[in-house]
Amino acid sequence: MNLRSLTLLACLVLVASGAAHATPTDDFNRATLGPNWVIQTGSMATDGAVVTGTDGALMTYTLGNGQTSASVDILLNGRPDVQYGAIVLGYQDLDHNAFIKLQNNGPTSGSVNGFTNAAFYYGNNGSNGQLDFLDISGFENALSARITATLVGSLATLSVDTNFDGIAEQSFNFDYGALSFGTGVGLGIWGPAQLDSFTVGTNANAAPEPATLALLGLAFAGIGLPRRRKL
Repeated sequence: MNLRSLTLLACLVLVASGAAHATPTDDFNRATLGPNWVIQTGSMATDGAVVTGTDGALMTYTLGNGQTSASVDILLNGRPDVQYGAIVLGYQDLDHNAFIKLQNNGPTSGSVNGFTNAAFYYGNNGSNGQLDFLDISGFENALSARITATLVGSLATLSVDTNFDGIAEQSFNFDYGALSFGTGVGLGIWGPAQLDSFTVGTNANAAPEPATLALLGLAFAGIGLPRRRKL
């Protein structure tokens, strides 16, 4: 195989690898939500930077169908108002989904401005069962966080990262047991909270599969051969 062929092979492998690990992501930096979002209840919209919505609103993301994980940034307004951001996984309908949220519980939290609770609900904000509502600590002064939720079988996880360094300060688990789910993915909101930087599915920076690495090694080794012959 000549140098040109090996170079082309390397490029094709890189493209294929990137496609295999592509992550549908939305930063909401446009005038409208666009056709990939379907409002299931309430009202949600972007102002060109973040998403806001009415209490209890929920929308699903068509490109995320079938995915088992998602992340989103939640921004609080700095007042002790009831407000949350939620990731919805396994969406079948408004009453059948894993509704996983991070929340400021408002007046019951006194003067706390940050996050006070996490929850694993079944259905939109627990419409079909408020299964696990957790009092959490350590985030009372945090006005923003990146949450990541997963649903693998019946086991759900919620990770909270307020430093935005990719390392969760706290993680929580919940087993939904025999409850039924669909395949949709989406977001929920309440109060003045804002949502941003939605990511769904496999990490786009995930390492290539071993076979891909082997092909890359072969290709780039071949590219280096002419240079060695010139020494």
